[in-house]
Amino acid sequence: MCSLMADILEFPLNTERLGVGTCDEILERAKGKLKRVVVLGVLDDEYETEFFTGNTDDGSQVLWLIERLKFLMFEKAAGR
Repeated sequence: MCSLMADILEFPLNTERLGVGTCDEILERAKGKLKRVVVLGVLDDEYETEFFTGNTDDGSQVLWLIERLKFLMFEKAAGR
């Protein structure tokens, strides 16, 4: 039998890496620095509608970037 709790990673709070700030502050700091970008978020509306946009229409590039960054996030959380 598999224990699900063994697979849960706690993410350290590294405010510099996470870019803590308001949405506008984070986007402002990224201006002029990024080659490719995917923006994922939740709109400030009554339904908290999901928002998604990017600077490429190549779905494989978008998915690769999301998965690569997710992998790096898990690696950092695991202390590797």
